[in-house]
Amino acid sequence: MTDAHAELAIKFATKGENKFDYGNFEFDEAGHPLLSDAATVIRCELEQAVPGGDHVILIGRVHDAGQATASR
Repeated sequence: MTDAHAELAIKFATKGENKFDYGNFEFDEAGHPLLSDAATVIRCELEQAVPGGDHVILIGRVHDAGQATASR
């Protein structure tokens, strides 16, 4: 994350807002949101959801990782 994404990270840590209304998100051919100005993209499949107090901890299996581009 860069300083440019600090405000976006706070939005994602805040309850009750549509997180994807902020930032420069685009959607790939499968409909997954991609942050177009991210340095990297990691694609995961949900492996497990674990209760963690007032949160749910999502554990993913990585399928692909690479440099972000608008065409991915």
